[in-house]
Amino acid sequence: MTTPTQTRRSHVAHVAARVNDISWWLFVVASLIAGGVNWWTERVWAAGFSDDVRIYCPFVRGSVGGDCTLATSGFAADHWFTDTAFYSMAAFAVLVLAAIVEGVANGRLVSGIVTVGLPMVVWGLFLAASPGVVADDVMKPIWAMLVVFFAVILRETWARTLRRSNARRWSNHETA
Repeated sequence: MTTPTQTRRSHVAHVAARVNDISWWLFVVASLIAGGVNWWTERVWAAGFSDDVRIYCPFVRGSVGGDCTLATSGFAADHWFTDTAFYSMAAFAVLVLAAIVEGVANGRLVSGIVTVGLPMVVWGLFLAASPGVVADDVMKPIWAMLVVFFAVILRETWARTLRRSNARRWSNHETA
């Protein structure tokens, strides 16, 4: 028989798991639109909600690239809510908070450690794939894509199979 406390903890864990899932995808999409996890760096590439951000690269005959200048015309530079990196950071903060709540509410040490630790590992993989964040070199797009795919595979494997099968097994009072 379950007690009201167990029922309440189970409900909190379920809500936290859903918030964890939603904030995960918000983090992924916002990070991809922002050009990577670049919360504290100058952007190599970024998208925004307004189209007043322009990158100007002078053309020099016989060369590729050059000195590029990022220019904004007011609105995008002045408001935090037009910066897609803000949404990436906010979604990640909610993701970590939801993972902590879920881990504590479930009351299982190993599952809680993985639930909280996996977003950190995935964040590290996103950092490695983000252009110019970890190293001055920009990773080739195919390798960056594979790193992001691997990060998504790790998190989704845990969230969709291992985390749920552990919850089912442990909720039936079976031993691990």
